[in-house]
Amino acid sequence: MASAPSKPAPRTKPWKSGVCVLCRGPFKNAVIIDGLKLCRFCFANVKKEALAKKPPPSEDQNKSKREAERKREEEEEKKKGLCEEHGERLIWFCTQEKAPICEACQASKTHASHTVVPAEEAAQEYKSKLQQAAPLLEQHLEKALKLKHQEGKKTAEWKAGALS
Repeated sequence: MASAPSKPAPRTKPWKSGVCVLCRGPFKNAVIIDGLKLCRFCFANVKKEALAKKPPPSEDQNKSKREAERKREEEEEKKKGLCEEHGERLIWFCTQEKAPICEACQASKTHASHTVVPAEEAAQEYKSKLQQAAPLLEQHLEKALKLKHQEGKKTAEWKAGALS
């Protein structure tokens, strides 16, 4: 006797990938946190709750952070005027390499054949060159701004004509 074909067991719907795990609402772009997909609204609420629970930094923490930052800045300031290779003050300027150098660098074979001048003298020379170049750069900037303005007007006129 042949038995009637039995119905297959009902299948449960697989978890939709477009549904938030908290509110079970649909979303277009998921925010994934620890493998959980959340809608933007639930994510904002979770974030707000987490921030509310987090205690504000204490005054001691802020003070120690500021102190550490100040020390780091002081160290950087000290290093600015020192040779990276020798740790000495940069008192000379190599005109071939256009770089400040220390006494040890000046005596080295690398700079032996180069023209070296005191750093202060080189600074004054470059300062005068910059002062001479500044008016010309200002003229170029002014001209560029005028051209930009003119092109902006042309573009606005073109757009207005195209929309009409």
